[in-house]
Amino acid sequence: MGEVVAVGLGDEVAESEARRAAASQAGASTAVVPVDLHIRLEAERILSAAAVNNGLPVLRSVVVANRSSEAISGLTISLRANPPVLDDLTFHLDSLPAGDVHESVPVMPANLEQLSRQNESVAVVITAEVRKDGVLLASNHAALDATAWDEWPGERAIPELLSAFCLPKR
Repeated sequence: MGEVVAVGLGDEVAESEARRAAASQAGASTAVVPVDLHIRLEAERILSAAAVNNGLPVLRSVVVANRSSEAISGLTISLRANPPVLDDLTFHLDSLPAGDVHESVPVMPANLEQLSRQNESVAVVITAEVRKDGVLLASNHAALDATAWDEWPGERAIPELLSAFCLPKR
């Protein structure tokens, strides 16, 4: 679990047309202020049984940046893994001032049932979405490999995990 994947700010941002449509449906009569919101994920490259058993976090950070000229309130951040080797996670930001950045280290618990059934490594994509009133404002993703429960990821993991990887035969 030593390598980190850093995914850039703003790989995907919702179109302003969708925001205009949502504002008009909500009965807004004034012009819509463009929203310049970005999200970035930093995640480990490997999810292994040893890492899960030692409580090592999969996500290093989730950063939401408001590059707009106005504060944005009522944001919902959703994190989801596909396949679901990690449980979904949703949290809220009451307000993000203009030009401000919010950084957090959310814990996405491992789905132990799914991981224990895995017989080989699988590519996992973690998707992060930022929404306001159900309208997608920004999204991004990070990729990692989830190893089988009895698979050692080799040099891709920190050596200290080797002793934790020794498990009784099931």
